[in-house]
Amino acid sequence: MPSPIKQEFDLRLLQLKYLKAKLEMNKGLAADASTHFAEAFNGFVKNNLSKKDRKVFEDITKKSMIDNSKKRAEDLASSPPEEIKEPTPLSIKKIFRKIAKEAHPDKLIKMGEEEREKKEELFKTAKNAADQKNLSVLYEISEKLGAELPEPDSSQIVILDDEIERINKEMKEIKSTASWEWYHAEDKVKEILMVRYIQFIYETCK
Repeated sequence: MPSPIKQEFDLRLLQLKYLKAKLEMNKGLAADASTHFAEAFNGFVKNNLSKKDRKVFEDITKKSMIDNSKKRAEDLASSPPEEIKEPTPLSIKKIFRKIAKEAHPDKLIKMGEEEREKKEELFKTAKNAADQKNLSVLYEISEKLGAELPEPDSSQIVILDDEIERINKEMKEIKSTASWEWYHAEDKVKEILMVRYIQFIYETCK
């Protein structure tokens, strides 16, 4: 029977697989929401505002401020300190070395073109994942390459927890946009939301 740490680790890998799939789905919905919201926004401005006020919103549109203007205003107000890059955890470096033994370009010279290109792509993905401290992707690549990995430890569970937190934060940010809220609202609420949003960006960006 797997150790408790291994079981916890495997559960987090499954959770991340689900969250990544959900994030990709939400990104697709967000793209649709943004398109429809922009169309509704432009239509509302054209049909309901004076020529002078329309000019203000035309300038805003040119600056690509639709939908994210509120977030930009809040970001500027908070002015968070510059993020300090943390060193790559040793466990991630070890796994990346295991992958490099199987897929580094220098080790693929004698391989057929198709297999070489496939492994080169996996190596590039692994390098990017290591830079991003994305342990789950490194494990996925290790499985594809058949690389033998050591038993996971508690530090790797912490790394996966950080990945889960980052994905949840990204999904929260997607759902906090004006376009997402408007797109998923009932039809009778959409006009109210649009009016509120127009008022906000007019006062913020004029």
